[in-house]
Amino acid sequence: MNQLAIVVGILSAYLVNWQIARLGESSWRWMLAVAAIPSIAFLFGLLLIPESPRWLISRGHHDHGERVLTRIFGENTAKEQAEAVEQAAADEEGSCHEVLSPRMRKRLGCA
Repeated sequence: MNQLAIVVGILSAYLVNWQIARLGESSWRWMLAVAAIPSIAFLFGLLLIPESPRWLISRGHHDHGERVLTRIFGENTAKEQAEAVEQAAADEEGSCHEVLSPRMRKRLGCA
């Protein structure tokens, strides 16, 4: 579905730009303006997305993380989910420094 959404988005952009191209020499300005509309809508949509409950709980903000889970799943499931997230965060291994270690550089293409 993700791939299909990308292809349909690109096709619709081409079709819209094809129609806008009929406006004349300054049509490129309109093309840029029309392309900015979904970006601005996405920016405002980001304001409605809650913070990651996993990140909040792993950083010690258990209450805030549980409130976000309550908003997403409802009150009954939120406590179970918070405990599951807390358990998963406790069992987690590794760090950012491991990613940049010498043995990982070749795999990342940095060698």
